[in-house]
Amino acid sequence: TAKGGVIAAIADARPIPVRFIGIGEAIDDLSLFIRSNSNSGQAYYFSALSYGKINRKNYLIADMEAAAKLGNNKAKAFMNRNKD
Repeated sequence: TAKGGVIAAIADARPIPVRFIGIGEAIDDLSLFIRSNSNSGQAYYFSALSYGKINRKNYLIADMEAAAKLGNNKAKAFMNRNKD
């Protein structure tokens, strides 16, 4: 949704860690945001981070891979650090 997308963009631009934001968004809401922004590496990157917070490693890896393929540098760095 718009709230999740705006927060994701702000969090990516700020040099401080964001631990929790109570905006009423759920992981399913982020999935809707990604589907509407399917060419956005940033959307996949933030979805992956969300999956990491709830210990859904398979989804985290899949979304990080998608974000890296779409050019997200943070996702590329993550994938390089976590090669099997």
